Amino acid sequence: MNNSMPILRLELEGMKHAILHAFREMSIATDSMVQEEVEKFCRPENLQHIISSEVSRVVRASIEGEVRDFFSYGAGGKYIKKLTREAISASLNEEV
Repeated sequence: MNNSMPILRLELEGMKHAILHAFREMSIATDSMVQEEVEKFCRPENLQHIISSEVSRVVRASIEGEVRDFFSYGAGGKYIKKLTREAISASLNEEV
């Protein structure tokens, strides 16, 4: 039984070498495919469109956040609270 271990180990080492070699070849092929796609995609008109879209998305999100904060924590929120309190007071006074 111990005599078969070195043979089995040699076969596994050979398999490991073949797998590593295959991964290296696949990596080289993948690298060139990725580079080709990046070069195709990074044409100036594509990049300009992506940059413009992303800037619009970020600006919109930023403005929406500021508006949300204004009405949640700022003067807009205080005004809403004031109107709400006045409406509650008026409602309670009508019931009395």
